[in-house]
Amino acid sequence: MKDLISCRAKAIADNPEDVAVREMEGPRSPVVEPKVAKEDIGNIIGTHGRTVVAITTLLGTATMKLKKQCVLNLLK
Repeated sequence: MKDLISCRAKAIADNPEDVAVREMEGPRSPVVEPKVAKEDIGNIIGTHGRTVVAITTLLGTATMKLKKQCVLNLLK
């Protein structure tokens, strides 16, 4: 999941070299935390949150195939 989110975030960000994605185990499910530059936070969130919702949907679809659930936490 880390690679999937990293690829999408780098494609959207103006500074793809500043994108870092961390994946860790949470209390109930895995947590994916993409960290982007302050200038790119608006690009990742998108207009009215549509881009981040699309990324979350993509993550949910990918994890459903693996019969898992995953949480997306956006860091700046």
